[in-house]
Amino acid sequence: MRFEWKASALWIFAVLTLALAGILGWAQAALASGLIMASILLHEVAHIAVAMHHGVKVKALGLNGRGAYTRREHSNRWIVEAQSALAGPSVNLALYIVFVSFSGTMNQMLALSNLVLGVSNLLPFRPLDGWRFWQAVKNRA
Repeated sequence: MRFEWKASALWIFAVLTLALAGILGWAQAALASGLIMASILLHEVAHIAVAMHHGVKVKALGLNGRGAYTRREHSNRWIVEAQSALAGPSVNLALYIVFVSFSGTMNQMLALSNLVLGVSNLLPFRPLDGWRFWQAVKNRA
């Protein structure tokens, strides 16, 4: 497995930092942006962990201006595809619980960011994880 990185990923960091700087100040905004990007990568790592656990070959983990992604083979088993689809949003929802447990504006922003990432990825629209989940369920054999 290789890591693919595009310079356009810096736009995510820059936009997040600019958006949060007025609330948190520049230093905390940069830290929070880095942690949000780490949350996005952990989301993808969860997909990879489930796939690899079931013997699915993972080719790459990447980050570009549209976010993080994985390149992997697909499993012939619908349950593996369904579990993999739910793994990423599950990590974001777990991170929401962790961050919401701590006080402070930055922790609350990180909690909210992970809640939005987790819930929005469960929507049943292509190319989101919710769509992948329902496709796996629909195509079960």
